[in-house]
Amino acid sequence: MALTQVTKSGITADAIDATKIADNAVDSEHIAADSIDAEHYAAGSVDATALGADAVTAAKIGDDVIES
Repeated sequence: MALTQVTKSGITADAIDATKIADNAVDSEHIAADSIDAEHYAAGSVDATALGADAVTAAKIGDDVIES
């Protein structure tokens, strides 16, 4: 039986989905910069520990949101 070589150009768009990717095969080094935005975060996945120092500024706090 002859082996067939698969090349990048021979893979059609959307041919590789989650069922074809091994568990833990994708790491942060494989994710392009700025490819994850707010719609991709799970609800509750970002909390106070994930925010950098000075990440929340006065410009990001709505009027009359904080009461003393």
